[in-house]
Amino acid sequence: FDIMDGGLEVNGNVTASGNISASGEIVGDYRRLIQTKTSAGALVIGDAGTYNRCGSHILTIPLNSAVAFTTGTEIEFIQSSSTGHLMITASAGQAVTINSRNTLYSSSGQFSAISIKKVGTDEWDMIGDLTS
Repeated sequence: FDIMDGGLEVNGNVTASGNISASGEIVGDYRRLIQTKTSAGALVIGDAGTYNRCGSHILTIPLNSAVAFTTGTEIEFIQSSSTGHLMITASAGQAVTINSRNTLYSSSGQFSAISIKKVGTDEWDMIGDLTS
């Protein structure tokens, strides 16, 4: 690390315990990578932290033992297709819990958004413009 002009620049990993606070301007590029999902399938580690434009297909959250997303990982989706509904689910019989209001897992239609956040080993919270 370097201390320059009263600031701290760190290149590499930082490990901390306790509280961390900051003031001033955040410098850097914090935009989410935009991806296009063109077919049904399971999420992959490269989906962590992304914004996904999707058709009306099914995307599956895999078990942690298959894809170890870090707890706190967020993934966003928007349905760009004008037909059908994008659905976020877990594979049948797998022990992935998806917490969503009224157990709804599908987007309401074109330009409806869904956001998921990993809150436990095999547990995700889902929010958005959802329907059955």
